[in-house]
Amino acid sequence: ATPAEDCGMTAVISEVLDAGLVANVIDELDVEIANDNSCQQLVLAGTREGLVLARQQLEQLLADNGTPSWRFVDIAVNTPFHSSWMRDIEADFAERLQPLQSRLNVTNATRVTSNFSGSFHQDDAAAICSDLVRQISGTVRWQENMVALLMASEQVIEIGPACPLRGFFKTLDVKVQPVSSVGTLDRLLSRQSSLQVAA
Repeated sequence: ATPAEDCGMTAVISEVLDAGLVANVIDELDVEIANDNSCQQLVLAGTREGLVLARQQLEQLLADNGTPSWRFVDIAVNTPFHSSWMRDIEADFAERLQPLQSRLNVTNATRVTSNFSGSFHQDDAAAICSDLVRQISGTVRWQENMVALLMASEQVIEIGPACPLRGFFKTLDVKVQPVSSVGTLDRLLSRQSSLQVAA
């Protein structure tokens, strides 16, 4: 899937980040918003040259606007994930999903959020497969996922090491319960009547 161009990804992090402003800056560049992670972090994907230009223009804009603190973090990948550069592999992925579609159990689909739509999946196998395909080149709408999860849940549990999502939820003033062992997860789940999942 890696395009012929020299590409990559860069996170833009600021205490106050205007996604619309960033989108305007990169509109004429070979760069797209790949991840809308929080009101303090966006991830850009595109050509290396486009990313350098985007960084220069955003640094100037943020400085001119008096933005208190901001930084850019290059991500160690050579592929512009979740951008239009990935669209070429969507047809192949859709073809591979097709024979699995009839075997999908959609019973709990409405309790899982979609990175592509930003909201909960439908209980429809074809719609789920479509969203899975389109998220390859579509922006990850994590900020919308968080809001959807919060509207449907009383507690947020993050499973896995390092808790990378805790910081994103913190921007919404939400405390996350970290789980890094099976025992802790078992104890938590035994007390939960419902569980919402982001995937």
